[in-house]
Amino acid sequence: RERERERTQPPETQPGCTSTNNSSNNKTPPMWQCTLCVAGAGALLYALYRWLIPALVRYNGPLALLWHDGVVERGLDLLTRSTRPQRLLAHVQKHATLRDPTSVITTIDHFCRHREWAMNVGDEKDSLPPSFLPSLHTKSSPTQL
Repeated sequence: RERERERTQPPETQPGCTSTNNSSNNKTPPMWQCTLCVAGAGALLYALYRWLIPALVRYNGPLALLWHDGVVERGLDLLTRSTRPQRLLAHVQKHATLRDPTSVITTIDHFCRHREWAMNVGDEKDSLPPSFLPSLHTKSSPTQL
């Protein structure tokens, strides 16, 4: 009689039987497997971010623009909750010497070269030709007209 009862009962209710249909018996993977998966995914994303994507965008202008302006710039804006000009200003305020224009220019050049790309003349500057500079003694000034 007991054997007949075991045959007629569904497998999840039979004693000693584990079934995959029973949600209360589902086993979660061990913590080390979860940690390994997260570390592997992080390593893959790091490799993409540091090596593969820069290698692809190095010779492709539109892809470089999409990557830097669409992905990196927006990601930094979200993470820091500030825009690039705000980050540049904070960097200059922190690292430049007060009331020293050369220090400010050098600090901006360093930020644009080593921290984030920003439109900048660059660190190699030349003096302006005298023809570009306005004359100190003009024949008429706007206040005299």
